[in-house]
Amino acid sequence: MASKPSITRYDLKAARSTLLKRAEAHIGAVSASDDVLFAFPHSNVRIVNAGLVSSTSDAVDASDYWSVQLVDKGTDGSETVNLLSSAFSNATGGTAITGYVPWEAVPDQNRELEKGSVLIFQITKAASATALADVSVFVEYQEDF
Repeated sequence: MASKPSITRYDLKAARSTLLKRAEAHIGAVSASDDVLFAFPHSNVRIVNAGLVSSTSDAVDASDYWSVQLVDKGTDGSETVNLLSSAFSNATGGTAITGYVPWEAVPDQNRELEKGSVLIFQITKAASATALADVSVFVEYQEDF
């Protein structure tokens, strides 16, 4: 007698939570500070990584630099919760921006956002940092973790 085929059941919610998704926005030239908003209307999310890519390079500098902060504004815009304990930058001790290479920041706190939250990707220019061209920003996340 032939054996019956086995049926494997998958936990689809568990499988979905491990998938890494990416939201991107091309914002073009950035010559002064700028904010980019990302909305997560359909599920709770965990922010895993974020960054920017530019066609322009900018060396590490003590006074002329760029910094990035990720801010959870909550579901109604009233919150101001930072996801990075200190802004990621190319100031002295930071990492240079290299053209066509992702400049990434990994959140080290408050990474979990509730359904309906808005995340602000803040790009801040200090003094006379080199203007950035062809800028795209991205956020990598997991849903329903």
